[in-house]
Amino acid sequence: MAATPQVWESYVRLEPGRPDADLAEGLAARIGDPVWFLARQWQLGEHLGEDASTPVVVQAQVRRVPIGQAGSDPVTVPPEAVVEAELGSWWTIGRRLRLGEATAAGLTPAERHAFRIGPLPPPYDLVDPAAVDGQTVWKARPLDPAFTEVPAPRPADSWDPSTLTYGEDFSAGGADRALTLRGHDGGPLDWYSIDGAAPAGPDGVTVSTSRVLSSRLTWPGAPNPRWWQIEDHRVDWAGEGPDRAHLATTLLLELLAGHGDDWFTFTLPDPARADAGAEPPPTTGHIVELVSVEVHDDMEGAARPWPLAPPSSWSLFRTAGLAPTSLVVWPTVVTPVFGPVLDQVLLSVDEDTDLAWAVELLARGERLLPDAQSLKARAQVERLGASGPGHSFDYLPSSTLPPHWHPYRVENRPTERIYVQGLVQDLNDPARLAGQPPHLRDGPTSTLIGGAPGSRFGTGHELRPVALPNQGLALERRYVLGRDTNGRPVLWVQRARRPLVAGPTSWLRFDVLNAAP
Repeated sequence: MAATPQVWESYVRLEPGRPDADLAEGLAARIGDPVWFLARQWQLGEHLGEDASTPVVVQAQVRRVPIGQAGSDPVTVPPEAVVEAELGSWWTIGRRLRLGEATAAGLTPAERHAFRIGPLPPPYDLVDPAAVDGQTVWKARPLDPAFTEVPAPRPADSWDPSTLTYGEDFSAGGADRALTLRGHDGGPLDWYSIDGAAPAGPDGVTVSTSRVLSSRLTWPGAPNPRWWQIEDHRVDWAGEGPDRAHLATTLLLELLAGHGDDWFTFTLPDPARADAGAEPPPTTGHIVELVSVEVHDDMEGAARPWPLAPPSSWSLFRTAGLAPTSLVVWPTVVTPVFGPVLDQVLLSVDEDTDLAWAVELLARGERLLPDAQSLKARAQVERLGASGPGHSFDYLPSSTLPPHWHPYRVENRPTERIYVQGLVQDLNDPARLAGQPPHLRDGPTSTLIGGAPGSRFGTGHELRPVALPNQGLALERRYVLGRDTNGRPVLWVQRARRPLVAGPTSWLRFDVLNAAP
């Protein structure tokens, strides 16, 4: 009986190579640019320190100058709500309906018809359009007792429509213009967003002195301060991401790349009370300045404490126009809640036609869609191709702009060039076929580019060229909800600009001969 032959299969397997078992390379922690680390240490003033002792007691003298602003309270209210709020931000849909219902009984039938709220965008599209609008009634009758809860309107809007940014001035210590804010795009507003414009006045200035213990700076996941200490599984150098609300995490890069056990912190003294039994003054909404700081170390026989001074050349935490030891401290919003986009406009520069375009996508919560004529014109342009022998041609007249597209022409002013919004003639108007001049199309609807509710044409919105980058930008308007230092909700309407990768395409064409199929 013959034996069954044995069959052996073999194959070649590919697998990644194992890392080198030698740990010396990792423990060496070699770097490619040691000069970069030296520069960061110089910027933070580490070269001014003396590695000879450990700080124990710090005696600090602190000056606080209160910040003020007309019509608002930047001491307890976040600065975003102070700067970004529109003049009518308080009038939400719910308040307009509630106060309109409270005043409807005292209106005549003609007034109720004139003060209708009209159609509303989703999710308020189920509201009766004939309901009374409390905001419209308030404008006509501001002294009505039903409007006692309405706050006094701000004197002016901080939004600059020509640059599409915010600008505001703040007083400090009685000085009218001690702090200035320019070029704010909308969004987080912290100490680095503002500059000093003039010396602060003496009004409301408090000076406090205290002796406190210093402590080593730690953060979640930090390693132990000494090399011979045994660490456990909780040590994670990247366990805490940078957080602008906490100073310790702002210095995370320096802690990981430099000497993490050489940073010490101390608490600043609270503002002085006016009376013994008075409420403690707020700790935010001030310009905080370190007048003098003396450090006592643990060296035996130390003759006198040594002063602590900021770097003389450069610092990460310095505000232009203020003293090197001053910092603006106010209650910025850490985790705001954003509502749906109410207005959205795309803007870009068209180098071919020497124009700028503004395209409205959303206006007051309503989505603006193109009509059938513009979609047909766009499809015709997309079908244009190369023509050759044997083709017949159809004559296509010049196309008009899609709806909600608004051109900006360039005007030369004595000091600069500027973009001025224009109106568009409707080339699809039947009057044009009869030999009459075509009618003008409606202007913008969104208030972001000069439109106003109830107005047919725009207001000739002007834009400075510096406001329009080459790749275009998106303007958005939405409600933002935050909280003040007392925990009360703060609601405002924010206008913000966002960069685009590329600007919109108008599909605008001139008279062409279209190759027929």
